[in-house]
Amino acid sequence: MAIFKGAGVAIVTPMKNNEEVNYDKLEELINQQIDGGTDAIVIAGTTGESATLTMEEHRDVIKAAIEFTKHRVPVVAGTGSNCTRTAIQLSHIACTLPGATLLHTEITPTAPIDISGTTRPSSPE
Repeated sequence: MAIFKGAGVAIVTPMKNNEEVNYDKLEELINQQIDGGTDAIVIAGTTGESATLTMEEHRDVIKAAIEFTKHRVPVVAGTGSNCTRTAIQLSHIACTLPGATLLHTEITPTAPIDISGTTRPSSPE
C-alpha cells in the first residue's frame, strides 16, 4: 500500500549571505511548488544541504516546512547523515514533529538504520 501518490519535490535549503537559513525564501519555494501541483515536499534531503546544517537548523527547517505547507501536501523529512548517531537523533527529532514523514538512507552496508532508532548488523559477527 502506497503512503504517497504522485511526485514529491526535493527543496533546496536557501541560505542568506551570513550563512543563516533564509526562511522567507524557503516559504516562497514551498508555496511555488505546491501552487505548481507537487504532491509532496521533501525537505532537508541530500538536495537540501542537510550535511551543512546544524542539528538545530535541521530540526527548524523541517518544522518550518511543515508550517509552510499548511497541511496541503505531505512533508518528507530527510534524516540521513554520514554519522549513524546523527541520523538516529535526527530521526527521533523528526518523529516528534506532527506532520513529518521520514526519509531514510542506508548509512553503511553493515549498519542500516531502523525506524526504532537502533542499528542492526546485516551479518552476524
